Amino acid sequence: MKRKFLLYTALSGMLILTTTGCGDSFLQTKPTDSVGSSEMTDNELNISSLLNGTYKKMMAYNGAESTNHDDASYVSWVMKNEVRGLDMIIKRARSRWYAWDYEFDEPSRLANDYHSRVIWQYAYAIIKNCNVVIEATKGLSPESYKSYNGQAKVIRAMMYHQLVRMYQKAYRLNPDAAGVPLILLPPSANFSEDKDAKGRGKLSEVYTQMVQDLNDAIDVLTNARTSKGYINKQVAYGFLARVQADMAYAGTDNGFQNALWDKVIENAQAACEGLGIMDRASWELGFNDNSNKDWIWGFVNDSQGNTGYPGFFSFIDRRSGRTGYQNVRVDKAFIDLFDESDVRKLFMQEPGSKEEDNEYCPLKFMDNSLKTGHIPMMRVSEMVLIQAEAYANKGELQKAQDKLDELRAKRIEGYVNEAPAATRNDMLERIWKERRKELYGEGFAMTDILRLGFIVNGEKATRSKYHGLWVVKDLKDNDNRFIFQIPVEELNANPLITDKDQNP
Repeated sequence: MKRKFLLYTALSGMLILTTTGCGDSFLQTKPTDSVGSSEMTDNELNISSLLNGTYKKMMAYNGAESTNHDDASYVSWVMKNEVRGLDMIIKRARSRWYAWDYEFDEPSRLANDYHSRVIWQYAYAIIKNCNVVIEATKGLSPESYKSYNGQAKVIRAMMYHQLVRMYQKAYRLNPDAAGVPLILLPPSANFSEDKDAKGRGKLSEVYTQMVQDLNDAIDVLTNARTSKGYINKQVAYGFLARVQADMAYAGTDNGFQNALWDKVIENAQAACEGLGIMDRASWELGFNDNSNKDWIWGFVNDSQGNTGYPGFFSFIDRRSGRTGYQNVRVDKAFIDLFDESDVRKLFMQEPGSKEEDNEYCPLKFMDNSLKTGHIPMMRVSEMVLIQAEAYANKGELQKAQDKLDELRAKRIEGYVNEAPAATRNDMLERIWKERRKELYGEGFAMTDILRLGFIVNGEKATRSKYHGLWVVKDLKDNDNRFIFQIPVEELNANPLITDKDQNP
């Protein structure tokens, strides 16, 4: 008989952390000793502590219980998505971390490699905490219930969105493809395989649940919050726009004029309420402070958080001169996409390198002096680009161009509005390139290629010559190398997932 499956056994124990973070002091309280403990039920102090600990766990090192510096929870997800795209290059000469992902090294995506477990294990750890919070809030006062329950449902939806895009191909290709186990309750006090184990189900079922969670959160949350390090209603709207933008491409003609695009526009607009696109001067400050009006949600690091060698700035920050791996470089062909007067064209040649070495460092992200720089999780500019994409898919090309002009005017000195592209696909490709320029380093590179595959279709998603040995010319839209296999630990332990359920 199989033992308890990985989702709960390898992630045993509450993940309550009692340090400070997210801009406010975490409530100090005695951690519960097991999931489902009666100590959690109706106890607002403990529920608050667990939720705050969950925020911190999202950025924690060792999310998959390894000692590797590319095992860093949300940071790992962002870095994997970026280096598997077109525009980022990993220099092994400085550090090997994330090189396996960048090189599409086949063994690293297979079930028996820890890389296949990094996202799986961290995401289900967060989901488990969210399930405990959601269940425990049922006995709280209405106001407390709304706040904790709504935040937990957004985080749960976020984790499932990461999982389905790492362990299954794009929704547009086949909504009925195998999803990931949909766990919605805390594990039972007395573990039962029949009750607690879940199979993969359908991808569409996971998306339906994400939409339900996000709509539930929108119903109970408000825009008020004590810090932008926490989730509010605007963040829920933004995630709903992201999820629906995946779903809208499914169906006839790849979702052209799908009515769901109207909802994408509506939700993206709601996410931006009271905020706005940052100006050129703000862009140059280094992307480390969520007080920026463009940031809808930005994770707040503290001195106890993931700020050292496994941290985000360790890999990507060269401008501040911080100590770290600093092995991320930028494709010269990507740099050439920018207008000379575009404030986003912030790159420098690696000190000591030669022009032919093609070593260009991104200067978008700069840690602060305390090495606790904030991490962008969602921005107004992204929501503007999502609206442009939706208008293009509705066939409203001028409105799509208007949204692009709105953003570009904030980035390019002396910008003059452009005429829209002649066709829907040409307009979408223009938007995709703008997403690359605006959002690089924020975790969208690989998922955009998968989501927009009907445009890039393998040919336009080919790396340039500046990637050297790692050009990877033969990746196609539906390539198995884009996704990871289910971890072998899950296959060995979960009675409802067998070898026949494995990704190819």
